[in-house]
Amino acid sequence: MGVADPNPHAPGIARAREMGIFTTPDFAELYGLPGLNLLIELTGSMDIREQMIGAKPIHVSCIDHRGARLFLDLIRIETEKQQLQRESEEGLGKERDSSQKFIDSLSDKIMALNRHRPIYRVNKSFIKAAGLSETALHEKNVTRRPATLLRALYRRCPYLPL
Repeated sequence: MGVADPNPHAPGIARAREMGIFTTPDFAELYGLPGLNLLIELTGSMDIREQMIGAKPIHVSCIDHRGARLFLDLIRIETEKQQLQRESEEGLGKERDSSQKFIDSLSDKIMALNRHRPIYRVNKSFIKAAGLSETALHEKNVTRRPATLLRALYRRCPYLPL
């Protein structure tokens, strides 16, 4: 890896120097780097772009400033997407916690199913009436068989309206 810039005070080359990356004022010196397989031209100069393409070894690929900008934009979009996804998941987690606290505060026995019928959530009254712990609901894979759980609960509490 290396960075070339004729201006030794340019921010990119100064940062590369701080990171211990090879730096040079002449991009042609980059061709001698072992393992070099990609050049990225960031100057925006068509003259430098043409010089790089004309002088590069055949096994080295090139991306010009427009291609580099595209990659940068794609990386930025992906980073923003991941940040939004994290924020959304955090918001959903808070919403789930809040709604769980609400249904736990009710004395009625509550079991919520999702559209595919597995148990999505139960409240503490339901767990107590079923004689199970929260972990037992998941360990026994009971959440996939709500009817089985309801039958067992009804056997324990026949007076329970279903």
